[in-house]
Amino acid sequence: MKRISLALLVAFSVASLNAQNYLINFSGVGESTEISSILIENLTKGTNLTMSGSDILHLSGTVGINELLPGSINKVNIHPNPANGFCTFDFETRTNGQVNVGLYDLTGKQVMSQRDILAAGSHTYRLTGIGSGIYILKVTSGSYSFTSKIVSQSKSMLQAGMEYVSGPDGKSNTGTVNRKASKETVTMGYAEGDVVHATATASAPGYPYGYVVTVVVDPEDELDVVFDFFPCYDKDGFSYPVTKIGDQMWMKECLRSTKFNDGSDIPKVTDATEWARQGLSAYCWYDNDSTKYAETYGALYNWYTVKSDKLCPAGWHVPDSDEWATLVTSLGGNTVAGGKLKEIGFDHWADPNTGATNQVGFTALPAGRRDLMGHFDGVGNTGYWWTSSKVGDGSAKYIIIIASAKYAFEGTDNQTLGMSVRCVKD
Repeated sequence: MKRISLALLVAFSVASLNAQNYLINFSGVGESTEISSILIENLTKGTNLTMSGSDILHLSGTVGINELLPGSINKVNIHPNPANGFCTFDFETRTNGQVNVGLYDLTGKQVMSQRDILAAGSHTYRLTGIGSGIYILKVTSGSYSFTSKIVSQSKSMLQAGMEYVSGPDGKSNTGTVNRKASKETVTMGYAEGDVVHATATASAPGYPYGYVVTVVVDPEDELDVVFDFFPCYDKDGFSYPVTKIGDQMWMKECLRSTKFNDGSDIPKVTDATEWARQGLSAYCWYDNDSTKYAETYGALYNWYTVKSDKLCPAGWHVPDSDEWATLVTSLGGNTVAGGKLKEIGFDHWADPNTGATNQVGFTALPAGRRDLMGHFDGVGNTGYWWTSSKVGDGSAKYIIIIASAKYAFEGTDNQTLGMSVRCVKD
């Protein structure tokens, strides 16, 4: 029994020591540098939170509460310990780079944290104002993680603080990044491989929806996330949220404009017979019900509208088949990309919504289509998106994604059909 308990303790200790913690900074460029708010979504865990644009996001792995095993090497030296409201600690970094230092209470709640760029060598920090209790100190980087316990006997009411003291050869650290107290740091649970999206909103004068940009947060790759704000609004005055996928910038929603980007009206056709014989630009709402479908699914356009080259907002265009192929290829190809593009869950997609992860924030929805006879079908089960690529005199290419599979395939059909449109930045 002792042998089993020891094995479990070792396993827990290793997991605790290897848990990853990241501090993510956000900034805005382009049309706005002031971020109003940021929605953080961990799609893997199904959690979300909203933070201000000036806050730091702490993606936190499991915090180990157990003591280090007897005989293990304590890489963090704390003195004095027990502390009386303050103490210093030092550790040695193996390489130049970013180091995250965090102090946690016994519930795993972060008390304070700091992210610094340190040179290889020995570094010293000072903690002040820590109240009575037992705390866990964690020092992590991409290649190592140190953990130690601090016992404080203080009754201090001072605000807790962390200060960098010295580094190699008596010099200060090579650069401190966003040193903040815990009240300015927002924590979200995170494990390696979780899909995390950050959606930032900035004000846009004259447009109530503002600028909305989504990026995929990959802490293994980038700890300073930049939102590029630029206009994506139609002549109806609606501003579309966008998402950066590789080198492309896509709308996160389907187009719902009733006007071309020159301000002229797109003909609205509700009659099935008229739609079937239409050889000119036209749009409609699914089931001719704008109240139920417009805001969520956008409009359905025939390809003659796409052909006009003035359907998307200024600075945007309907992607051709090659641009869609770039997106699909970046997600692993036709057989799996559909799942990675689809919105998670069953609010809009029918069961089983196979493989849905919304990995890159595209948020594909099943808006259905209008067929050659002017009839509607497919909402909830199938999404169709026009490309700008023509095939022959009467056909054009489109992309199809369905609820019961992971695929995203290209098809060809009559230009009279009504399908969704996503725009991509020029």
